Amino acid sequence: AAVRRLGLAADRTLLVGDSSYDLLAGRSAGCGLVAVVNSQGTRHAAEADLAFDDIEALLVHVAALG
Repeated sequence: AAVRRLGLAADRTLLVGDSSYDLLAGRSAGCGLVAVVNSQGTRHAAEADLAFDDIEALLVHVAALG
């Protein structure tokens, strides 16, 4: 997995994706999952640890973390 190649700890890494395939890959790698809803709807968002309506909402959330 990319996390290993980069020397990162999967349990301290978030995968941001907009499809169930993205989230499946992240789950397989052991990452936390962040879903961004796409034009296909929210089906995949239920699989994620966090979900946002769009990328802007995710960025606002990250900025608020400091």
